[in-house]
Amino acid sequence: MAEAGEDYAKLALDIRNLYLEAGGVLVLALALFLYLSHRVVSRPVKLIARALEKGDRPAYRGIAEFESLSRSIASMMDSLDERERLVRVGRTWYRQMFESAPVMMFTLAPSGWFSDVNRSLCDHSGYNREKLVSGPASDILSVDRERLDALWMGMPLRQVPAVLRTSSGKKRQVVLDALLTEDPSGQRVVLAVVTDLTDRIKVERELLAAKEAAEEASIAKSEFLANVSHEIRTPLNGVLGMLQLLEKSALDGRQHGWVKNALDCGRSLLTLLGDILDFSSLEAGGQQCALEPFAPGDILVEIAKLYERQAHAKNLTLAMETDPGLPRTMMGDGGRLRQVLFNLVGNAVKFTAQGSVTLRVEAVGRDR
Repeated sequence: MAEAGEDYAKLALDIRNLYLEAGGVLVLALALFLYLSHRVVSRPVKLIARALEKGDRPAYRGIAEFESLSRSIASMMDSLDERERLVRVGRTWYRQMFESAPVMMFTLAPSGWFSDVNRSLCDHSGYNREKLVSGPASDILSVDRERLDALWMGMPLRQVPAVLRTSSGKKRQVVLDALLTEDPSGQRVVLAVVTDLTDRIKVERELLAAKEAAEEASIAKSEFLANVSHEIRTPLNGVLGMLQLLEKSALDGRQHGWVKNALDCGRSLLTLLGDILDFSSLEAGGQQCALEPFAPGDILVEIAKLYERQAHAKNLTLAMETDPGLPRTMMGDGGRLRQVLFNLVGNAVKFTAQGSVTLRVEAVGRDR
């Protein structure tokens, strides 16, 4: 029995030693694993993290997976740098355009104060940038309040009239174009363009005044000619009358030719003056048609006799066809009818090279 107990105790001791040895091996294996993990995993991660902390691109070389991660991070940083560069370029371009724009521009904060103004607005208003951005826009710019409220609700403004008050106290007539947007920091602002119309309005008013003055001068001229119409026609008619008497006197052929030429020129001049004076009367609003009895047949005979000699000189036949139903007396403006027929027949004779000129007169209408 004693020997069996000793064997049991020895077996238990051996088992205990075996466990201790196995535990030691496990501890050594775990330590080795942790050491290798630190070198294989933690070290690459720390190297990448350290490079990122410095703002450098990681350039790890070793384990393929960590090399791929390093390249991906470097590529992402390149993309971010390019985006930042484009943002800087865009902001610089916007700033240069904003500052160098020939028109007035500004941005307006929700508070109603200027958040930014360009050089043109400073030049036109007479205020420097610090002065403008240190107060509400309403100090120098008057805009309809309802339109401004609608703008903050997203409705753009197009050519809205406004008044710009300068540092010298002058008021400039301007129009406003504006829209709701965001500034580079992401804040909601109004971007506006202001166009000064003061000089253009002044020029337009001056042109209108000049136009009205010219029209008044033209009317005065026309009224003058209309008023002296009789004074101009009377002496010329007297000259023509004397020439007609002279034509009937005892003259030789050469003298008759001179008188005839003088009569023709005088009649042409009388016609031209009559047209000018009648046109002036129309411009002056004084041209009226008379309503009085006249004999149309007598006018036709007079016109035919007047141009008979001219037609004969051109080897033209001047014929007159009169409606048998034409009344002997009619109501109207015989003088105007005579003038119209005088011009029509005169042009017909003048521009007809050969053949004949026929004046045909018919009575139309219920009254015939």
